[in-house]
Amino acid sequence: MKLPCLDKKGLNIFSITADQRNKLGNELFLNTHFPIKYHRFKNQTLSDIWNEDKLFSELSYDTENNIRNKVFILYGAAGSGKSETMKWLEIKINTSQKSRVICRISRTELDPLLILQKVNSFGDLEVNRSLVLNRTKIEGKPVTLANNLIWNSLSNLLDMDENIIPISYKLRPIVERNIKESFEKFKNTNELIDNRVEIFSIEDLEKAISESDIFVELDYEKLRYYLVKQFEKEILGEYDFIESLKKIGKYLENKTGSRPLLLIDDLVQSMNIYSNELLNYFITFGECYWDVVIGLTPSSFEDSKRGRKLLTRIDNLDTFDDRVIKLWLSDYAGDKSYFLDEETIVEYAKKYIVEYKKINDKSCDTNCPSYRNCIYLQWGNVDDVIF
Repeated sequence: MKLPCLDKKGLNIFSITADQRNKLGNELFLNTHFPIKYHRFKNQTLSDIWNEDKLFSELSYDTENNIRNKVFILYGAAGSGKSETMKWLEIKINTSQKSRVICRISRTELDPLLILQKVNSFGDLEVNRSLVLNRTKIEGKPVTLANNLIWNSLSNLLDMDENIIPISYKLRPIVERNIKESFEKFKNTNELIDNRVEIFSIEDLEKAISESDIFVELDYEKLRYYLVKQFEKEILGEYDFIESLKKIGKYLENKTGSRPLLLIDDLVQSMNIYSNELLNYFITFGECYWDVVIGLTPSSFEDSKRGRKLLTRIDNLDTFDDRVIKLWLSDYAGDKSYFLDEETIVEYAKKYIVEYKKINDKSCDTNCPSYRNCIYLQWGNVDDVIF
């Protein structure tokens, strides 16, 4: 059956990700955006159903004269609508609260230096430009960098060279591999690929110790802390990422009179190196100068021991329920959406089809040779033909 309103022109309206669709313009993004609902659970029991307008309202309202930081965690499987929510919030707040600073970190933004530069585009830190120029030199020396990280970290944890040397031989190739992969992932802008960065995992340490002839007791979290701090020193020079985030937030709050808003599409994907440290910072009363919305994909935590520990910790943040609000867009596995079902999917599809027809400049009326066929196949209101 020939349908004149179907054409290659405008097919990019059916882009997979929110950011790809938004490249066609804010107006089209909002016209195709389907209102999202979230389930809030307490003690594994559904306690409340939120919509995106309530989330927007909560972020807009200055509780207690803007003294306390507000943290929203959006749970959902891949493709459940977390990035869609973030993009909608970004547009909505930018157009309605023009004086408020809002910074969004998408899931393709992985490089700590570029993220810091992006956040600081609103602040007043003097981020040294030479750090960007130095990046090429650092990337060209992964072995040297791995050695620096390993020796610096182990010297903080072990007292004698006879203990450091054997385990360092096992750790250096692992860290070198992870560093090389990290630099490659920093350059990848594909939203559909898992690009999370990890300098050193619990599994890496267990493997290294099991293959070493000498048993060495190493605390994983301490070892990872020193590795990350040394990596940060190489990448960011004199800047501490969390401290810099704090300074920028404080500066912006003092300058604008309102708390800046940070949107992180996917904590594990884009901010995995700092995931635990960021969580500590965001929930610390009186320390965090940002309101925050964090996207989390539960299944992405399940493939590592550290991820499972972090997920358990976040799940048990109910003692902070006055400031940490956890909202679900889908069930854990992503089998069920909390805002799309057999009834709402029609309206969801309709938004896209209507805009697609506008792009193709096709109207539905009796002058169209396919009109009778479309009416015959049409569901719902025949006055609004969208077949």
